[in-house]
Amino acid sequence: MARNYLQYVVLHRDIGANGQTVVHPACSTNQKMQGYLSQFPEAVLECPALETMVNSELIQIMFGGELTAMLELERLLADSSRFEEMKLTKTYYPGKNLGIIDLLHKNCSKRTALEFLVELYGTSREEVMAIGDNHNDLEMLEYAGLGVIVANCVPELRGRGFVEVGNNNEGGVAMALQSYLT
Repeated sequence: MARNYLQYVVLHRDIGANGQTVVHPACSTNQKMQGYLSQFPEAVLECPALETMVNSELIQIMFGGELTAMLELERLLADSSRFEEMKLTKTYYPGKNLGIIDLLHKNCSKRTALEFLVELYGTSREEVMAIGDNHNDLEMLEYAGLGVIVANCVPELRGRGFVEVGNNNEGGVAMALQSYLT
């Protein structure tokens, strides 16, 4: 299904440094992805046959690039029954013309991570504050006792009863922490 999107694909694997992040050679034409990959070049492995890397070490399939391509890919993936065992999360930044789609195990999310931590530390969800700005934060925000969104969040997070603080580029997260944790 993703053959026309090879320049956007990144496979994240649960292994040591080299090969932890696998890309197709076509990814070299994706400038947005190259910026991301340049942060950890020692982990990146280029592989012309990505399907050979889809095995028990695979933890995430990520697609990243121009927003129009990611919206098109999202529609394609959403219409497929092949992903019933996966969860599709998305993070879109229209102002940066950037979209990121993550395909994860169906039980993997920021919410399940919070649930795990609540149990691990013997606390309650009412004592949890979550701060978010994008689509992939919704489940986490709904779970937390206090869901906080920053002013420059995606419109879909507004009107759901979350507390809104300033823009995350202007200290919105610090505002939330100062207001609710002191």
